[in-house]
Amino acid sequence: MHFEKERKKSEYHSLSTKLLQVVCSIFCISVLAVSMCNFFTTRNMIQHDMKMNIEQTVQYYTKEVSAWLDVRVEHLRLLQYKLQNLSADQWTEENIQDLVFHSAQYGSSYGVITDYVVLANKMMISGDNWVPEDGYDPTQTAYYQNAATTDLYISTPYVDATTQEFIITISMPIKTNGVLRGVVARDLHITEIQKMITQYISDNGSYLYLIDNMGHILSHQNTAFETTAKQVVGVSDVSMPILQDAVNTIQYHKDYDNESK
Repeated sequence: MHFEKERKKSEYHSLSTKLLQVVCSIFCISVLAVSMCNFFTTRNMIQHDMKMNIEQTVQYYTKEVSAWLDVRVEHLRLLQYKLQNLSADQWTEENIQDLVFHSAQYGSSYGVITDYVVLANKMMISGDNWVPEDGYDPTQTAYYQNAATTDLYISTPYVDATTQEFIITISMPIKTNGVLRGVVARDLHITEIQKMITQYISDNGSYLYLIDNMGHILSHQNTAFETTAKQVVGVSDVSMPILQDAVNTIQYHKDYDNESK
């Protein structure tokens, strides 16, 4: 009888131990599940906030760059308007030179290198008094050919042979009664845009950089990755091919400093 009581007591303790183990396991699993849920929820919230912050930052600087360019384009449109409204007796080299000179002078405070006009007869009138070499045909240039068939042409940034800085050329047609009389153009430094981009660095270490439509890096926090007169650096050259596809998703990758960003 005593032995039977001891056996039942042992079975009771064994069952209690197993039940306690089950309860502890369930409790641990529950805590782990809650912790994992909180972890993924927190991570998703952080990633969402990060995505929103990145999108807002990029949108802001996109608008800033667009506004910067729009001001300079509209100023050139004013010169276009004045040229197109010259009467037949006012359409002289002297009057055109005067308008182009004053436009270029005003624009010099806005990164303008010079304004110039190329007439259909191949005459070129520049605001800085530059005279092309004999045999040079400005009507065969990309800025003339494109402006002759479109309302506005903006070139891909290129390195200026004189200053070794990146510039763009803006051009638009000069028409009277639908007849092309020539093209008005502007060479423009983009140094201000480059500085605007590289000077941005957030508290978490993220940064912006400028890429043209050919995938060339024009401005980067690490100047060794910038395209210059001596080297052309594309996004694929710095192990960031992800940038070649304008994806609308955030992906992590190794940056030039080997950190995941």
